[in-house]
Amino acid sequence: MVIDRSAGLIGCLLWLAAPAVADAPITLVKDGRPAATIVVADEPTDIPLSRRDPKTRKTVSMTQMDAAEEKASGARLEIVPAVKAPATGTLLLVGRSALSEKHKLALPAKPEGLRIVTFARGVAILGEVKPAGADNIRREVDRGTLHGVHEFLERVVGYRFFIHIPKDPDFGTVTPVVRTLAVPADYKLELAPDFPYRAAAFPHWGGSLAWVRVTREGAGAGSGTG
Repeated sequence: MVIDRSAGLIGCLLWLAAPAVADAPITLVKDGRPAATIVVADEPTDIPLSRRDPKTRKTVSMTQMDAAEEKASGARLEIVPAVKAPATGTLLLVGRSALSEKHKLALPAKPEGLRIVTFARGVAILGEVKPAGADNIRREVDRGTLHGVHEFLERVVGYRFFIHIPKDPDFGTVTPVVRTLAVPADYKLELAPDFPYRAAAFPHWGGSLAWVRVTREGAGAGSGTG
């Protein structure tokens, strides 16, 4: 009995000391070919670029994400609304949708906040949505998803955004070469601005309302910026 107990104890100690086997990373692009589908809401929430921008952009986040990933990897991921999302395969959720709600992926609560998190089917990039009626704005305003997109492009894909020259938009942006793009299975990031007002030191470098969103200077209507 003593021998049996000793052997059992040694076995337990070896099991505890053994390194945990990490889950496989979530692959979005493999060898330059798409390995995931981008999913957005059936009716995306408005995303204004700044207070100076009278228009709202319902598709700006997903199109910027897809274009940037294609430029880095050569792979164009298909973009579909939640209602047409494939039943199998890896998904990249961009913004709040029926699928993010189905998988109980909570939106960030802090103003202009972002949340990037993995889940059973893939990766989700979520942003804070300002409720309708706040600051006398009748509609909901997505103030965080576009911040999440550019944070993802920097931290995961490897982009670097330094300055913007309107006549040469590629100048000042470092585009990585990524044949395979994978996200760690346990990846999670939550951020929100510490200050309601942010501005570039050299505003003449801007030249584009969209660049204000790239540098996370502000989220447009109702944000206190722009």
